Amino acid sequence: LAVSVEFKSHGLDQIISSYHRNVCQDGFAVQDKADAVFLDLPSPWDAIKHTISAFGPDGGRICSFSPCIEQVQKACSALSEEGFEEIQTFEGIERQYQLSRKRIWEPFVGNQRHKKLDQISGVERKVLERRMVKCICKRGI
Repeated sequence: LAVSVEFKSHGLDQIISSYHRNVCQDGFAVQDKADAVFLDLPSPWDAIKHTISAFGPDGGRICSFSPCIEQVQKACSALSEEGFEEIQTFEGIERQYQLSRKRIWEPFVGNQRHKKLDQISGVERKVLERRMVKCICKRGI
């Protein structure tokens, strides 16, 4: 599995195991050993019953990724039915950001604070222009 190569490259292959199998039908490859299970399945509620035997004696945590609220509701119901506690749901919202260029001037200090840019010329103006921040980030909807 590609993910196994990734874990090994980060030195995590001794503490993280990954398997490719139908956990909804066959359960997990480990017994009494897992600390956490990550589910990215169309029907995670079918796999939840198998997590009990995969977890070690201290129990474990489940993280399930579901794009639809109906999937979340079914998974939460299955977790509750299997005796899981502290069930929480978090929503990840994707937002686009638009970058725009805008000149923002640093405030003038000392005797320069009341001057406008058109009143300043030559070397002084070039120094001030170099201090401009030329890019801002604007949150999109």
